[in-house]
Amino acid sequence: MTAPRKNLITLALESLVVLCSICIVALMVILVASRFLGMSFIGTLEIVMLFAIWLYMLGAILASKNNTHLEVDLLALSLKGSKALAYHKIYVSLVTVIVTSLFVYWSYRMIAWGVKLPQSTPALSIPLTLPSSAILFAALACLSFALRDLYLSITSTTKS
Repeated sequence: MTAPRKNLITLALESLVVLCSICIVALMVILVASRFLGMSFIGTLEIVMLFAIWLYMLGAILASKNNTHLEVDLLALSLKGSKALAYHKIYVSLVTVIVTSLFVYWSYRMIAWGVKLPQSTPALSIPLTLPSSAILFAALACLSFALRDLYLSITSTTKS
C-alpha cells in the first residue's frame, strides 16, 4: 500500500516547520557554544523567539488542517444515532468558526495597535509586528479550515 500524496499546502507547511525547527536548534547551539567560548552574539534569542512563534503557529495550522487538534469528545461518545452525531459535528464546527473569527479579530487589532505604537526588540530592533503577524496568519488559516469543516459537516448531514 502506498502512502497518500501530500498536497502542496501540507508540503509547504511541513517544510516551514522543519526549517523553523532547524533554525531554532542551530541558533541555540551557537548561543550555548559562544557562551562556553566566552563570545557573545547579541540578539540571538530575539531571532530564536521569532522562529519559535512561527513554529508554534505553523503547528497550529497543521493541526487545524489535518483535524488533529485537541478535542474533548465526551458528549459525542454518549450520543446515539448518526443524526445526533451529525448535528453535534455541525455545532462543534460552528463554535470553532466563531472562536477562530474572534482570534482573527483580536490578532488584527493587536497588529493595528502595533502599527500605531511601533515597538521593536532591544538588540536587533526587530519590529514586534513580525511575530504578531504569525498569530494573524495562523488565525486566518485556522478560520479557513474551520469554515471548510463547517461546510463538510453541513453537506454530509444533507446527503444522509
